[in-house]
Amino acid sequence: MSTQFMLIFSVRLLLCWLLLSVLVFVFREQVALALLPIFNLAANIFSDGYVAKILLAEGEKGAVLQINALVAQDMYRQNIAIAPAGTVIKAGGTLIHGLVPLVLYLVALLSWPARLKVTSLALLLSIPVLLCVLVFTEVTLLVGQVEAIIFNAASNVSAKPLSEPFIMRWLVFVEVGGRWVIPLVAAAVCLIFSFGLLSSRATPLRNSVGL
Repeated sequence: MSTQFMLIFSVRLLLCWLLLSVLVFVFREQVALALLPIFNLAANIFSDGYVAKILLAEGEKGAVLQINALVAQDMYRQNIAIAPAGTVIKAGGTLIHGLVPLVLYLVALLSWPARLKVTSLALLLSIPVLLCVLVFTEVTLLVGQVEAIIFNAASNVSAKPLSEPFIMRWLVFVEVGGRWVIPLVAAAVCLIFSFGLLSSRATPLRNSVGL
């Protein structure tokens, strides 16, 4: 890569990071409220034996995304009684941390010095992609916290070691770096796909005019 390319990329990266960080920080609650319907739909797809509801709440360190898991019927895990019907299991995390994947994805997408057509198409494709990124980071993180509480309760009364559910292993991945890796990889794939799609459309056109 040339020095000029790296300079342009560095400047755009810094400007995008600053601008998007400020915008998301200022409008964080509005963004979260707009995402809650999708979050709740996804949470109930991932849930097992309880009705999940994600909401915006006020915590000691500011706004938090909180999940309330209402046990629909007497809950058992691996034949161990965990909680009676009507029990509510709560977990959550700070809203700012929950929106980190959003900022990372948009920064990676907008800061890369691609042609305007490529960036525009990538932004258009980003609507479903970004929702998937947030679901597989923040929503799975919240559901994983509920599952961790349930698993710990079962482990405390079990006479033998229990096998962890997959979502708990995914929770660890998200916590140790997945929250950063997933949006960056998704943005890169979106840009590459957009570039490839536009290139494949341009090639027949050039051939048809004899170029």
